[in-house]
Amino acid sequence: MMQGSERVSGSGIKIAGIGLLGFLLVAGPWAAAAPAKKAKTGGSAAAQQPVDAAEQPMVETPAAVAQTTNLPFYLWTRQSYETKKSQELLSLLERVLGAGKVGVHVQFEWPEAQAGETPSLEPARVQALVLIDKKDSSADSEFIQNLAVRVLGMAPERGDAVNVYAVARQTDLKDLLFSPEAMLDLIKFAVLLLMALLVLVTVVRSANQISVSLERVATTTRTHDVDVTLSPKVDALSHASRGRLTAMNPSFEPSASSTASFTKADPEMLARVLAEENSRAIAIFISALESDIAGKVLSSLPPSKQEEVALTLPQMVEPDPREVAQLQAQIHLKLRRLTLEKK
Repeated sequence: MMQGSERVSGSGIKIAGIGLLGFLLVAGPWAAAAPAKKAKTGGSAAAQQPVDAAEQPMVETPAAVAQTTNLPFYLWTRQSYETKKSQELLSLLERVLGAGKVGVHVQFEWPEAQAGETPSLEPARVQALVLIDKKDSSADSEFIQNLAVRVLGMAPERGDAVNVYAVARQTDLKDLLFSPEAMLDLIKFAVLLLMALLVLVTVVRSANQISVSLERVATTTRTHDVDVTLSPKVDALSHASRGRLTAMNPSFEPSASSTASFTKADPEMLARVLAEENSRAIAIFISALESDIAGKVLSSLPPSKQEEVALTLPQMVEPDPREVAQLQAQIHLKLRRLTLEKK
């Protein structure tokens, strides 16, 4: 009997255990759904109480992700966290160094979740690589490292590190031609070139005008102003020469016919005859003429003869009266021949 009762009790315990397990399986989901149903209907005072802060969801914190056991959701959240931190660091560095002048690569190492453990969003290690343009190598590397540590939440005790490298940026022709710096340099070069051309054209034009003006002044002085310059010398020399010739030879007096012929002669024709003589003979002949006739004849001479006569007049010594008379006779004869040939 004792053995039979023990068998019955053992069987009863087993049946009771199986029944309790079935009750828990059936009543468990209903018990978990009951608070939610009460919260929706607002039927109980406990459902109207404020939710505990620990039970509020935290989307971007490791604790919030650690509460979920959904592996795909955890992996997606971890990837979003990596992308967000990398973009945030890149955006801040571009504000400091300029767009397109910095590159960022961040590597996150995550702990392996053991069986039965809740995954965590706390990185096991973070490694960051920052590349800057070699032209901006003067940038503060320590500032970049501190910025990366703050943005990425690095911890030196975990072995987190930030490496900053300055590299030469490879630019293509498009960047060189259409970059703002290149366009500004091109505009400056064009403005300087235009100013240089304007200055060069102005200088050349001014030099040409000065050269033409000097030529005109020289020509006018030689052809038209010689009479004004030399007439006083010729006049003074004519009177002095005539006076000296009379003093040396009281009987000397130019013949009325020769004087009248020279007075009535065309100054240009007389200048053509005198052009064949030397400067001394011209000076002697002109000094014996009236001052007005002498000036006209002298101005009709070629420019080279005018210069020679102008240099000879101040140095001329007292001529022999017979030489003067002989020269006048020769000039008179040549002038008469030229007049006949012209007729």
